[in-house]
Amino acid sequence: MHAASSPTLLRTRFIEGRLICGHTSSRACVQVQVFTDYTEEKNEYLDAMENSIFEKVRLNLKFMKLLYPAKKFSLDSHLVRYRPPSMTSGIRSVRIMDEAAELDRRTKFSFAVTEMLSIAAPTKLVLMQDHRVEQRYARSLRILERGGDFLREEIKKKNIVTEEGLARLQRDLLQDRGDVDEIIAPADSWHADNFVDGGWQMRPILF
Repeated sequence: MHAASSPTLLRTRFIEGRLICGHTSSRACVQVQVFTDYTEEKNEYLDAMENSIFEKVRLNLKFMKLLYPAKKFSLDSHLVRYRPPSMTSGIRSVRIMDEAAELDRRTKFSFAVTEMLSIAAPTKLVLMQDHRVEQRYARSLRILERGGDFLREEIKKKNIVTEEGLARLQRDLLQDRGDVDEIIAPADSWHADNFVDGGWQMRPILF
């Protein structure tokens, strides 16, 4: 379990219509409580949830492109920047961030997902106020799944694809990584200079 840091209580007061930080006084005082995200789940569980969310966001956007080709739909740059590590069968992922940095990345990723959801402002606020990461993820997944079901029905109604061809269409859409690649900055796609054509090349090194 990754416990949250103790909440910080900030004393504030209103003076001439302005909210400023200060010491407690005899005037009316407002307490602002600052919370930190936390989780009670293991990283592997959260990684699986993140990858499912990222996949559903990508797929729903691609469905919308098929339904409304005249409009432009693209992934949010923050969503791509804080996306989860890729999960490949048979390959163990390696983490280079400490727990605090990883939790911060998860928070930013979840906020980026919330910003992309077509939901009412009060619902977005409820999502952001949930400080347990896995609960925020679970709510986002339910919203994305409902949206995906609606879009699939619309695609079938417009005869873009048949029921039989839907599974293949989804697979083909997710395999096309162009939507992610167009957002990734060069710094995010760095590779070693001596890794050429899928193999490592010998290079002289000075000590």
